[in-house]
Amino acid sequence: TVRPFDDVKAEVEEKLKAGKAAEMARKRGEELLGRLKQGESLQSLADAEALTVVSSGLVGRNDRALPPALLQRLFRMLRPTGDGIQYDGTVLANGDYAIIALGAVKDGVLGQDDKEKENALKNLQDRSRGTAYFNHFIENQRKNAEIVITRQEQQ
Repeated sequence: TVRPFDDVKAEVEEKLKAGKAAEMARKRGEELLGRLKQGESLQSLADAEALTVVSSGLVGRNDRALPPALLQRLFRMLRPTGDGIQYDGTVLANGDYAIIALGAVKDGVLGQDDKEKENALKNLQDRSRGTAYFNHFIENQRKNAEIVITRQEQQ
């Protein structure tokens, strides 16, 4: 159904404004990210640009306090070396641009349940690999030999 222009005008204007604002935020965010990567400190950049630095501390993959787009980018970043900080950025679902400063990575620890699951997965992989090797072997044998397979009905 096509709605009259006057009914959708305000809606279209809002979407256009939001799209333009998101594009401006992305460009500005990328400029600021470039400055960080060139060595400017996060705090001095935030002070100069009147921005707020939000520290999240340790974050898990399934953390619900942070936006999903930010978590995705965060867990794809390279591990910082030494006392260095890795910087990256991402566009959030609402059009904002978030700059991420990753200072450290803490490796997870497997609990007893996790170790059992890991062992079960390794066994499953081994069985799957063994089955694949066996099937490949049989296929090669059939290609390289003249084998006649007959089936007799059981009586």
